[in-house]
Amino acid sequence: MRPVLLLMLLSFSCGTPPEVGGSGGGSTGGEGGGGGTELGDGGNDSSSGGAGGGATSGAGGGTPTGGAGGGATSGAGGGTPTGGAGGAGGGHTGKPGDFTRSLMHGGVQRSFRVHASAASATGRVPLVLVLHGYTETASLIQLQTGFDAVANARGWITVYPQGVSNSWNGGGTCCGTAVSQNVDDVGFLRAVINALKAEYSIDDKRVHVTGMSNGGFMAHRAACELSDLIASAASCAGQLQRMPCTPSRPVPIVQMHGTSDAIVPYTGIWYPSTDATMKAWATRNGCSSQTPTRTGTSGSVSTDEWPCPATGRVVLHTVTNGSHTWFQPSASNPGATRTFADFFDANPMP
Repeated sequence: MRPVLLLMLLSFSCGTPPEVGGSGGGSTGGEGGGGGTELGDGGNDSSSGGAGGGATSGAGGGTPTGGAGGGATSGAGGGTPTGGAGGAGGGHTGKPGDFTRSLMHGGVQRSFRVHASAASATGRVPLVLVLHGYTETASLIQLQTGFDAVANARGWITVYPQGVSNSWNGGGTCCGTAVSQNVDDVGFLRAVINALKAEYSIDDKRVHVTGMSNGGFMAHRAACELSDLIASAASCAGQLQRMPCTPSRPVPIVQMHGTSDAIVPYTGIWYPSTDATMKAWATRNGCSSQTPTRTGTSGSVSTDEWPCPATGRVVLHTVTNGSHTWFQPSASNPGATRTFADFFDANPMP
């Protein structure tokens, strides 16, 4: 299999609605109580401590992050830290493992966590960007989604960028500091992709992005503005708020959203509705109708797909009574991670 680099953007609600925690929707803060400190110098995760602070814990204190300059970080699941740093720039010198990287963008030092599967040492691999939710962190979304295990099985690289003050500029009002300061997150994601392409042999046709809530908003925006780099995009509980959205080509889009989401409501209210978001993509991708076809039902999950060209698929997975969360596997639902991974594998860039 070819490795994939996965950058997921998870986002949470912001703007008009209450700015409550990340996925799971119950807390008033994200990981570490919603502390707004950005990642510190040298790329160490520090959601509640001072910039450049030492080791910080992941969800439930399970993921230590090492010292400055891309120290050891643990893989998904918070188990054994694996250290080491791959080469920076100047050819494909990257090695398999777990690392924290940093780069300067817009006068700000930005960080991202990297999980490079063993396949990254043997040939061209897919890249997946995974984006955290509002008030949350890169380390938390890495644990929540379990994408690293998928990367190991399918030969991907997964990447977890950190938003400024735990937020992403998803366009419109979502969310927080990133929006109020008009942070150039589109440019940051482009810089992350290019940095990884310099370090690893990345398959240009298999760079994908996903995110939760505010990260999902950002994934939609990336599909709009990074269509020269992004093959497809997946959003969990995040809508398209960025207008105008003018990708240079049809971009395959998949979304999973619960009908009982109180933070980013399925029916809209303070954000565009899920139906409006998907219909806008159907129009943008040249689909022949605004009416989707029900292609499957499993327990509480129903799947609808619009009649689109094969290179511009638009797919919605609706979870009846589902809340604001990254959906985990169950007897009737393969979960967001598996669903999105299958979509990525099936939709390379033309």
